[in-house]
Amino acid sequence: LDLVPERPLGEGSTGTVQLARHRFSGRLYAVKSFSKAWLANGKRGRVLLRYIEREREHLQLLCAQLRGDPAAPLMVRYVCSGQDEHS
Repeated sequence: LDLVPERPLGEGSTGTVQLARHRFSGRLYAVKSFSKAWLANGKRGRVLLRYIEREREHLQLLCAQLRGDPAAPLMVRYVCSGQDEHS
């Protein structure tokens, strides 16, 4: 993996967030992760999955709107999503 976990930043209703360093550039990222098995757990899992999907969509829209804006470095950016070998 290109991101090396450094320390936990927090935990919420949909997963955990860890500080990770990019192996090659040294840049820091906040990485949110969650268990897909947990999200597949009935109605509650479907509700949380919709919440996560909306969060991703909002971050993508915010990132697109802030391109070139001087305030952009102060905002959270959506970089990508993916799966690990356990998903």
